[in-house]
Order: sequence, then structure tokens, then C-alpha cells
Amino acid sequence: MGWDGMGWDGMGWDGMGWDGMGWAGLGRAGLGRAGLGRAGLGWAERGRAGLGRAGLGRVRLGCPLKLPRPPSRCPAPQARRAGPGAERGGPGRAGLCRPGMAAPEAEGPVSLSRGFSEEQFGAACRELDQPAPAAAGPWQLLLETAGVRIYRRCHTQSGLYEYKIFGGLADVPPKLCVDVYMDLDFRKEWDQYVKELYEETYDGEKVIYWEVKYPFPLSNRDYVYVRECREMDVHGRKIWVVLAKSVAVPQCPEKPGIIRVKSYKQSLVIESDGKAGCKVYMYYFDNPGGMIPSWLVNWAAKTGVPAFLKDIEKACLIYSKST
Repeated sequence: MGWDGMGWDGMGWDGMGWDGMGWAGLGRAGLGRAGLGRAGLGWAERGRAGLGRAGLGRVRLGCPLKLPRPPSRCPAPQARRAGPGAERGGPGRAGLCRPGMAAPEAEGPVSLSRGFSEEQFGAACRELDQPAPAAAGPWQLLLETAGVRIYRRCHTQSGLYEYKIFGGLADVPPKLCVDVYMDLDFRKEWDQYVKELYEETYDGEKVIYWEVKYPFPLSNRDYVYVRECREMDVHGRKIWVVLAKSVAVPQCPEKPGIIRVKSYKQSLVIESDGKAGCKVYMYYFDNPGGMIPSWLVNWAAKTGVPAFLKDIEKACLIYSKST
């Protein structure tokens, strides 16, 4: 069990993933790669300058670099105090997280329900044509690099951020990108952070279980979620939309030593760029629980998305040669 499994810290991205942002997953279940690993936080050392109460040393990015300065944190409104156990990462329910810390679960998974509404698919499609969020609005530009724009907004219930990502893959046709993203078996071949990944049918609903590897001493995270992919014709434009959300399934109970991510939502929209590649839009939110500083979680998102795009582009090229 990792330190965070004992309630001291924690961070989980299913993957910001494309199924895991997890792209999950940003989550790679969907920034899937748990936002860690090569694009993330490397391995923590024990030592003096620890992270919070876990007594961990500074986190390294492949080499002994100092951590970046924390960006401005998502402001926590002044409201009711967190419930008992919240500071320990225990079962207490928190209306608000402690300033600068990842929130305990403020909202649980939705009950198992069949599919997504037409409005949800339509709203995701419309995001492709939305103008860039206003600088003075709630969505703030976090990063713009190599044709990728990442925006974030404070998720008021958790104190964490939710993300919008606009980008593209210059040499990957949209249908190929969708096929790679939806192929769970192939995901296990190219994503080194997948510990366990499978799809089962419960009560007539296809449900995905995804366990994401985290570096020691953090506990692995797992996700139980449903997703649906539709190919849509929007005024003559062919657009693929994938929606995903966490669900509560009695047949998938929590496992000892693994932290269940109970609040997870993702939208992925893919369309041709009019050339040989595709345009991509993604919305992503998950609440990993635990007590790692939220600025560190958001920093992992900032660095993980561009790296994930490169990885999925490589995976698409391999996939196209094998099919």
C-alpha cells in the first residue's frame, strides 16, 4: 500500500487520459498516465524536504531538478468546514478542500445508468466551434504549445480544476485515432501505466475497469466507468464523440491498497482537419482524493498532455501498420 493509501497524500489521473486526458483518460482512462511517469512527477525520494506529512523528499523529473513554482491555486471559497476525517483523507465528507490540497471525494460516482443523452453528445460537438474562452472568463489558459491549448476552470465542489484541451494530430486520420482510443487490448500494449484493463457487462451495461500504475510510494488508482462512442453527422461534417463517466457497480468493489477514483467525467471529440490529420477537443475532470497539493496535480496535467499526444500519435502509426 502506498503512503497515500494510508490517507497521507494522493493523486490520480486515470489517465488525464484520453479515456485517460486518462485521456480514460487527461486520464488516460484517458492525462491517463496518472499524470505521472515520464510526463509527470517521476519517483519521490524519502528525505527532509517532504511533500506534506508523508515525509517524502523532493520529487524528481528524471534528474535532480527543483519543482516548479506553484501556479496560482484554485481559490477555495469560505464556507462550511470539512467533515470529520477529511484532513486524514478518511471518510469524512468535505464541502471544500483545504486550500492548495487535493480534495477528498466531494461527490461520489453516479449510479449505473444506460448511456448518455443526445444533449450531452450535442454539447460536446459544439465545443469544436466555440471561440477561445475570454481571458477574463472562468476558463484560464494554462498552456499553449505545439498547437495544443489547455484551459482550466475551478471545479467548485472539489477545489480542483477541470480542463479543456484543444489540439490535433497532423498525420493521424480521425477514424484511426478513434479506433486506437477505443481499443482496450491495444492500449495495454502501448501504455506502460496500465496495470489492469478490461470491459465486462453488468446488468446489460458495458462497464470498464481500469487500474493505473503509480510510482512508489503512491498507491495505484482505479476507475470503474461507462463510455459511449458515436459517429455523428453534423451539417455534413463527420464527427466522432466519446463520452465517459464514473459509475458505481456492486460487482466491482474497491480493492485493498488501491484508491478508487469516484468522480470522473470526460468528453472527447475528433474531426478531420481537412488534410491528413484530425482536430481534437477534450474535456476532463477527476478527483483523485488524498492530500497531495492540488498545484502539483495541476502541474502534472500541464506537462502530461503534450507528452500523451505524442504517445498516442506513435500508437496510431503502429496500429495502422498492424491492421
